[in-house]
Amino acid sequence: MKRLAVFLADGFEECEALVIVDLCRRAGIDVDMLAINDQTGNLLVASSHMVTVRADGYLSNHDPKEYDVMYLPGGKVGVDNLARSELVKSWIQSFVDDGKTIVAVCAGPSVLSRYGYLDGKTYTCYPGFENYGSKAHYTASQMEHDGIFLTGNGLGACYLVAKALIREMVDEATAQKVLDAILYHGN
Repeated sequence: MKRLAVFLADGFEECEALVIVDLCRRAGIDVDMLAINDQTGNLLVASSHMVTVRADGYLSNHDPKEYDVMYLPGGKVGVDNLARSELVKSWIQSFVDDGKTIVAVCAGPSVLSRYGYLDGKTYTCYPGFENYGSKAHYTASQMEHDGIFLTGNGLGACYLVAKALIREMVDEATAQKVLDAILYHGN
Protein backbone atom coordinates (compact mmCIF):
# COMPACT_ATOMS: atom_id res chain seq x y z
CA MET A 1 0.00 0.00 0.00
CA LYS A 2 1.26 3.46 -0.89
CA ARG A 3 1.93 5.93 1.92
CA LEU A 4 1.45 9.69 2.18
CA ALA A 5 3.23 11.94 4.71
CA VAL A 6 1.37 15.17 5.50
CA PHE A 7 3.58 17.75 7.22
CA LEU A 8 1.97 19.74 10.02
CA ALA A 9 3.72 22.85 11.32
CA ASP A 10 2.25 25.35 13.73
CA GLY A 11 0.26 27.81 11.63
CA PHE A 12 -0.73 25.30 8.90
CA GLU A 13 -4.02 25.84 7.04
CA GLU A 14 -6.23 23.18 8.61
CA CYS A 15 -8.71 22.66 5.77
CA GLU A 16 -5.95 22.33 3.17
CA ALA A 17 -4.35 19.62 5.29
CA LEU A 18 -7.46 17.80 6.42
CA VAL A 19 -9.31 17.73 3.08
CA ILE A 20 -6.35 15.90 1.54
CA VAL A 21 -6.02 13.59 4.58
CA ASP A 22 -9.73 12.77 4.58
CA LEU A 23 -10.10 12.10 0.87
CA CYS A 24 -6.92 10.04 0.64
CA ARG A 25 -7.93 7.93 3.63
CA ARG A 26 -11.34 7.35 2.00
CA ALA A 27 -9.39 6.04 -1.00
CA GLY A 28 -7.55 3.55 1.19
CA ILE A 29 -4.22 5.39 1.16
CA ASP A 30 -2.12 5.04 4.30
CA VAL A 31 -1.79 8.68 5.49
CA ASP A 32 0.37 9.91 8.37
CA MET A 33 0.04 13.46 9.66
CA LEU A 34 3.53 14.25 10.94
CA ALA A 35 4.32 17.13 13.29
CA ILE A 36 7.54 18.86 12.33
CA ASN A 37 8.03 20.39 15.78
CA ASP A 38 10.51 18.71 18.06
CA GLN A 39 9.03 16.13 20.31
CA THR A 40 6.91 18.16 22.69
CA GLY A 41 5.20 15.07 24.04
CA ASN A 42 1.65 15.78 22.97
CA LEU A 43 1.66 15.74 19.13
CA LEU A 44 -0.67 18.78 19.10
CA VAL A 45 -0.23 21.27 16.27
CA ALA A 46 -2.06 24.62 16.17
CA SER A 47 -3.46 25.65 12.80
CA SER A 48 -3.60 29.14 11.33
CA HIS A 49 -7.15 29.53 12.67
CA MET A 50 -6.31 28.12 16.11
CA VAL A 51 -7.78 24.68 15.47
CA THR A 52 -5.63 22.16 17.29
CA VAL A 53 -4.96 18.91 15.44
CA ARG A 54 -3.29 15.86 16.91
CA ALA A 55 -0.63 14.53 14.56
CA ASP A 56 -0.10 10.80 14.11
CA GLY A 57 3.60 11.10 14.89
CA TYR A 58 6.71 13.25 14.70
CA LEU A 59 8.54 13.78 11.44
CA SER A 60 11.82 13.13 13.25
CA ASN A 61 10.71 9.57 14.06
CA HIS A 62 10.20 8.66 10.40
CA ASP A 63 12.32 8.22 7.32
CA PRO A 64 11.46 9.60 3.86
CA LYS A 65 12.04 6.12 2.43
CA GLU A 66 8.85 4.97 4.25
CA TYR A 67 6.65 7.19 2.07
CA ASP A 68 5.70 7.48 -1.58
CA VAL A 69 4.33 11.04 -1.49
CA MET A 70 4.80 14.04 0.78
CA TYR A 71 2.39 16.95 1.18
CA LEU A 72 3.08 20.55 2.26
CA PRO A 73 -0.18 22.36 3.09
CA GLY A 74 -0.33 26.16 3.11
CA GLY A 75 -0.87 28.69 5.85
CA LYS A 76 1.59 31.60 5.94
CA VAL A 77 2.98 30.90 9.43
CA GLY A 78 2.99 27.15 8.84
CA VAL A 79 4.85 27.55 5.56
CA ASP A 80 7.45 29.78 7.21
CA ASN A 81 7.91 27.09 9.86
CA LEU A 82 8.26 24.40 7.17
CA ALA A 83 10.83 26.49 5.28
CA ARG A 84 12.95 27.00 8.43
CA SER A 85 13.11 23.29 9.22
CA GLU A 86 16.32 21.55 8.21
CA LEU A 87 14.51 18.22 8.58
CA VAL A 88 11.82 19.29 6.10
CA LYS A 89 14.54 20.41 3.67
CA SER A 90 16.26 17.04 3.97
CA TRP A 91 12.97 15.22 3.26
CA ILE A 92 12.38 17.37 0.19
CA GLN A 93 15.90 16.62 -1.07
CA SER A 94 15.39 12.89 -0.47
CA PHE A 95 12.12 12.92 -2.43
CA VAL A 96 13.72 14.87 -5.27
CA ASP A 97 16.67 12.47 -5.35
CA ASP A 98 14.31 9.48 -5.46
CA GLY A 99 11.91 11.06 -7.98
CA LYS A 100 8.95 10.75 -5.61
CA THR A 101 5.90 13.01 -5.73
CA ILE A 102 5.82 16.22 -3.71
CA VAL A 103 2.45 17.94 -3.31
CA ALA A 104 2.11 21.54 -2.13
CA VAL A 105 -0.93 23.82 -1.97
CA CYS A 106 -1.55 27.53 -1.45
CA ALA A 107 1.60 29.03 0.10
CA GLY A 108 3.18 25.55 0.32
CA PRO A 109 4.88 25.72 -3.10
CA SER A 110 6.89 28.70 -1.87
CA VAL A 111 8.85 26.31 0.37
CA LEU A 112 9.94 24.47 -2.77
CA SER A 113 10.63 27.58 -4.84
CA ARG A 114 12.67 29.30 -2.08
CA TYR A 115 15.27 26.58 -2.36
CA GLY A 116 15.22 26.23 -6.13
CA TYR A 117 13.33 22.94 -6.38
CA LEU A 118 10.81 24.45 -8.79
CA ASP A 119 13.43 26.01 -11.07
CA GLY A 120 12.45 25.27 -14.65
CA LYS A 121 9.10 23.84 -13.52
CA THR A 122 5.55 25.06 -14.09
CA TYR A 123 3.65 25.50 -10.84
CA THR A 124 0.85 27.40 -9.14
CA CYS A 125 0.35 28.80 -5.67
CA TYR A 126 -1.68 31.37 -3.79
CA PRO A 127 -1.30 34.80 -5.43
CA GLY A 128 1.53 36.71 -3.81
CA PHE A 129 3.65 33.65 -3.04
CA GLU A 130 4.91 33.26 -6.61
CA ASN A 131 7.70 35.77 -5.99
CA TYR A 132 9.87 33.26 -4.11
CA GLY A 133 11.19 31.56 -7.25
CA SER A 134 12.25 33.61 -10.23
CA LYS A 135 13.46 30.63 -12.28
CA ALA A 136 10.12 28.78 -12.13
CA HIS A 137 7.11 29.32 -14.37
CA TYR A 138 4.13 30.44 -12.28
CA THR A 139 0.59 30.11 -13.62
CA ALA A 140 -2.62 31.26 -11.99
CA SER A 141 -4.21 27.85 -12.64
CA GLN A 142 -5.95 25.95 -9.87
CA MET A 143 -3.57 23.03 -10.24
CA GLU A 144 -0.33 22.21 -12.03
CA HIS A 145 1.49 18.89 -12.32
CA ASP A 146 5.04 19.10 -13.62
CA GLY A 147 7.24 16.07 -13.11
CA ILE A 148 7.23 15.08 -9.45
CA PHE A 149 5.59 18.36 -8.34
CA LEU A 150 1.82 18.62 -7.93
CA THR A 151 0.76 22.13 -6.85
CA GLY A 152 -2.55 23.80 -6.10
CA ASN A 153 -3.36 27.48 -5.69
CA GLY A 154 -5.46 27.30 -2.51
CA LEU A 155 -8.08 25.53 -0.47
CA GLY A 156 -10.48 25.51 -3.43
CA ALA A 157 -7.99 23.42 -5.41
CA CYS A 158 -7.69 20.72 -2.74
CA TYR A 159 -10.44 18.56 -4.26
CA LEU A 160 -8.72 18.62 -7.65
CA VAL A 161 -5.35 17.95 -6.03
CA ALA A 162 -6.81 15.07 -4.01
CA LYS A 163 -8.34 13.59 -7.15
CA ALA A 164 -5.01 13.76 -8.98
CA LEU A 165 -3.20 12.34 -5.98
CA ILE A 166 -5.64 9.44 -5.57
CA ARG A 167 -5.47 8.78 -9.31
CA GLU A 168 -1.66 8.57 -9.04
CA MET A 169 -1.52 6.54 -5.82
CA VAL A 170 -4.48 4.21 -6.47
CA ASP A 171 -6.37 4.60 -9.76
CA GLU A 172 -8.86 6.76 -11.67
CA ALA A 173 -11.92 4.71 -10.67
CA THR A 174 -11.15 5.09 -6.96
CA ALA A 175 -10.53 8.82 -7.35
CA GLN A 176 -13.87 9.28 -9.06
CA LYS A 177 -15.67 7.05 -6.55
CA VAL A 178 -14.33 9.11 -3.61
CA LEU A 179 -15.38 12.41 -5.19
CA ASP A 180 -18.79 11.04 -6.18
CA ALA A 181 -19.34 9.87 -2.59
CA ILE A 182 -18.84 13.39 -1.24
CA LEU A 183 -21.03 14.83 -4.03
CA TYR A 184 -18.18 16.82 -5.53
CA HIS A 185 -19.13 17.82 -9.07
CA GLY A 186 -16.27 20.16 -10.00
CA ASN A 187 -13.56 19.65 -12.60
